[in-house]
Amino acid sequence: MGEKIDVAFWPSEGAEGLAIFQKLRDKMDRAAFDDEFLALLEQYRQLYPDSEHVDIFAAKFAFAYGDYQAALDFALKAYKKRKINLVIWQLLAQCYEKLGNLVERCRFLGYANNLYGIGMELRLDGIHDAQILAALTMAKSLGNFAPFLLHRAEMQNGCLEQRKVALAGEFVPESEDAEGYGYWVGAYVNQEILNAKGQLLAREAENPAFMNSYGADFVFDIMRAKACKRFEFVPDGSEYILPAGGNADSQELEIESGGKAFRTVLGRYEIGYYRITEPVVMKSSQDFVVGRPIPLGHSPKRKKVVLNILVDALSWQAVKEQNYALMPETIKFFSRGIIFNQHYSVGEYTYPSLPSVETGLYPHHSQLFSAHVNVPLDNHIKTVSEQMRELGYYCVNIMGGGDILYSGTARGYDRLVLNSYALRAYEGVERAIQQLEAFGECDQFLFMHIMDVHPWPVSAIQMPLASQTRLSLSDRLIGAEQKVASVYMSYCPLYADAKRQGIRNTDRSLGVLYDYLQSHYSDDEYVVQLYSDHGNSVYDDFPKLMGDYQTNSAYMIRGSGIPALGFTEELTSSLDIYQVMSHCHGFFPAHRLDGNLPRVLGGKKRDYVISNSIFPGQTYKLCIRTEQYEFQLESVEKVDEDGTVNLAGSSMLVLERGKKWQQNFNLDVLHYFMEIAREHTASFNTQGRCWPELRKERANWF
Repeated sequence: MGEKIDVAFWPSEGAEGLAIFQKLRDKMDRAAFDDEFLALLEQYRQLYPDSEHVDIFAAKFAFAYGDYQAALDFALKAYKKRKINLVIWQLLAQCYEKLGNLVERCRFLGYANNLYGIGMELRLDGIHDAQILAALTMAKSLGNFAPFLLHRAEMQNGCLEQRKVALAGEFVPESEDAEGYGYWVGAYVNQEILNAKGQLLAREAENPAFMNSYGADFVFDIMRAKACKRFEFVPDGSEYILPAGGNADSQELEIESGGKAFRTVLGRYEIGYYRITEPVVMKSSQDFVVGRPIPLGHSPKRKKVVLNILVDALSWQAVKEQNYALMPETIKFFSRGIIFNQHYSVGEYTYPSLPSVETGLYPHHSQLFSAHVNVPLDNHIKTVSEQMRELGYYCVNIMGGGDILYSGTARGYDRLVLNSYALRAYEGVERAIQQLEAFGECDQFLFMHIMDVHPWPVSAIQMPLASQTRLSLSDRLIGAEQKVASVYMSYCPLYADAKRQGIRNTDRSLGVLYDYLQSHYSDDEYVVQLYSDHGNSVYDDFPKLMGDYQTNSAYMIRGSGIPALGFTEELTSSLDIYQVMSHCHGFFPAHRLDGNLPRVLGGKKRDYVISNSIFPGQTYKLCIRTEQYEFQLESVEKVDEDGTVNLAGSSMLVLERGKKWQQNFNLDVLHYFMEIAREHTASFNTQGRCWPELRKERANWF
C-alpha cells in the first residue's frame, strides 16, 4: 500500500453559528436569561433548526424562570436528538427533581455517574424504591453483554450496594412490554439433567469471576413471561404451546385441563413447553413464570420459515479473494437466490452495526453507537422482530450474544438463547433444526448469530484446532504479541488462517441447515438471509477501519419471491436489509428509514454506500463508495462522548476503486463527495460548537 497523500482538508465552517453559540453559553453561565438571550436563541434556531442545542438553551431559560414542566419538555426534545450527553442528562435530572420524579432523576444521574464518575445522591421515597433502583441498575450497565449487570443496585441494611451479577431466575429490569411480559432469565437446557444448569446459575450468578471470565460460555434462555402462582388460559378452540419456567428445584406444578388433574415438576430456572387444546389452570405454591402463549397454525399471508443468519465479522472481500472456495455450500444454496457482491456495512463492529440491520437506521439516527452507555431505542422505532411478531410469527433468537437485548433492539423476540462468546455454527444449526421441528405447526421467524469467524487475539481465545496443527511453529506464534482491539488486528499467518478455517467451519455446518430446509420445505415456504454485520482486518498488513476487508460484508437471500439471479454487483448497504424484509413480508416501516430497496428486487439502484466509525475517544472516519470511486475522510479531533465531532481540518482523499491505491485529483469529484459527507454528518459535525463540560471529563482525549 502506498503512503497516504491528502489532497484537501475539510474547511472551517459555521463561524457565525459558533459566535452565537459562544454568546449563548456565556449568558447561560452568567444566568443572564434576558431578551438578548431570546434574540440570540432565535438567530441560532434559524441557523440550526434541528439542533439539540436550541432545546437545551430553551430548557435552561424556562428552568431559570421556574417553569420546570416547560424546561422538562424542552430537555426531553433535546434528549430525543442526543441521548448520550452530560449537559442534557444533568438538565433532565434537575427538572425531574423539581417535579418530584425520583425514578427519572436517578436514571440520568446514574448515566453521568457511570460514564464520568460524577457523584450522585440517591434519594428514595418508600413508594417507588424498586423502580428507582431498577433505573439506577440499567443506567449503570453496559449496553452489551446481557444478561450480566455491572452494577445491580440494592439496599442492604439501609446502605446502597452495587454488585456485578448475572441475572438468574429473575426479570431484566424495565423490560416489560405493553402486555406486561418482561424478559425472564433462565438457563438453556436440552435433554439434560433437571435442575443442574439452574443450580449452577444460582450458585455462580453473584460471583464476579463468573461475569468476568468463565460465565462467557454459559447459555441463557430468556423468555417473555409473567410471574404468577396461578395461571388460567382459555384457547377458544385453537391450539397453543404454553411455556412455563420454575424458580426452585423440581418445583411442583399442578395442571388442570379437560376435566383431569396432573402433577409435574419444573426445573430451576428452566423452561418447559405444554400443548394446550382445552381451558387450562396451572398452580404452584410459589411463583413460577408463564410465557406468552404460542398459537399454532399457518397463515397463507406468511411464510412457514423466515430465517436470518448473522455470520459475525465475515469479510466478503476475503471470501472473494479465495474465489468463493471457502463457502461452497453457501454459494450453492444462495446461487438460486441473490448474492450481493458489493455489500457494505455501516459500521466496523457489532454494537452499532447490528442495530443498523434491525432498524434500517444509521447509528447516529438510532443513537446506538456506544456500548459504554445503555440508552434505549426510541419506542416509535419498530425493529425487524417487532414487525415480524405483529405479522403473527413466533419470533425466536435461537443463538445470539448480549449486544441487542438491553437497548431494545431485540424487543420483538419472545425468546432469546444467549451467551457472550461461544456462538458456534454447528450448535446453532442443530438448535435451529430442533426449533423448526418443535414448532413446525406455526410460522416462525428465527435469528441466529454465529461467531466462528470473529477475530480475537490468541491471548484471549483458543484458535481453531486445524490452524494450530498445520502451521509451522513460527507462523503459529507470530501475532501472539498483538495487544489491540479486534478491529485493529493486522495480518499474521495464524489469524488469517484461523479466520479462513472459521469460514470453512461455518459453511460446513450451514450446509446441514440448507439441506434440511430444501428437503422439508418448498422454495415458496421460506425466506433465508445470510449477512455479516462487518468484516475484519486480519487479512490486511495495514488495517483500515473503513477498508474493504473491514466493511465489504456478506449479504445474500433466497426463497419465496426472490428471483434466482445469483451474483449481482449492485451496491447495497446493511441498512437495506430492513427494506428487503419489508418488501418480502409485507410490513410497513413505522419510522423514516435510511435504507434502500435494491433494484434487483424492484427498487432503485443506489448511487453510493456509506460506512463510518463513530467511536468516542477515536477520530471519526467516513468512507463513501460509488461504483467508480471511494472517498475517505478522517477527522483531526476525537469523537466526543455524545457522538459529535468537529470536522474542521479533516483529511480527505478520493481513490479509484478496483485500482491499487490510485488517487483521483479531480476537484469536481471531490466536491461531489463533500456534499454527501456534509449531509450525512450535519447532525453531529459541531463546527466547534461543543460543550466544555464533556471535554473536561475526558481532557486527555483532546
